[in-house]
Parts: sequence; C-alpha cells; structure tokens
Amino acid sequence: MKVSVRIHPETLYSRMQNSVQLTLRVENEGEARWVEAELKVPDKISLAPDIHLNEGRMRAGIVGKNEALEKSVKVYASAYTDAQRYECRLVVFSYDKDAVIDQRIEVPFTVNCEEQKPAVL
Repeated sequence: MKVSVRIHPETLYSRMQNSVQLTLRVENEGEARWVEAELKVPDKISLAPDIHLNEGRMRAGIVGKNEALEKSVKVYASAYTDAQRYECRLVVFSYDKDAVIDQRIEVPFTVNCEEQKPAVL
C-alpha cells in the first residue's frame, strides 16, 4: 500500500481566515481493505473554520485490489495564525476483511504559512 499527501494551494496566509485542501491518496496493490486516517495539526491551525480543532479522523473507504482512492479535508488558518512552517502528522490505518488493523503508516507533512504580500499597483 502506498500513501501520499498533497496540499493545494501550497501556502496558507497568516493573520487571516483562509484554508488549504489536504488530499490523502492511497494506492492498494493487495487485497481489498478499509482505510482510515487520524490527522493532527498544531494549535495555531485548525481542521474547522470557526473553532480550534486539532485532531480529526478521515474515513477514506474501501480500496479494492489494484485501485487508488483519494479523500480531502481542509486545514484552516485564523487571525491567530503566525507565518511559519507547521509540522503535522497523518497516521493511516488499513483494515483487512476481518476488521483487524493490518498496516499502520505514519506520514509527517508540513503546512507553510506566509504573510500575504500587498497588492502592487
């Protein structure tokens, strides 16, 4: 099983409400399995637009043999978000047909946050 993470757009802007989309891609070469993931982000960014939510779970679903599946969530900045790099963690679990965890893959990733550049006239 191969797991990858991508972020679009690549940058959050500090000190304002905005978001990036985090996409988890799971490629399965073996037997069909159920896949879900736990997501943890630092205090200054959130998984919800209006409250501080630092942990969440993504249920990607069933990935068949020789198939790929993608699932997306948003990561939000707020007025309290500083311009820096935020180290986040995604832990992917796959379950076999007997509902037993057969793989656990930890995927660290970084969310970049920058000051928004003023418009040039």
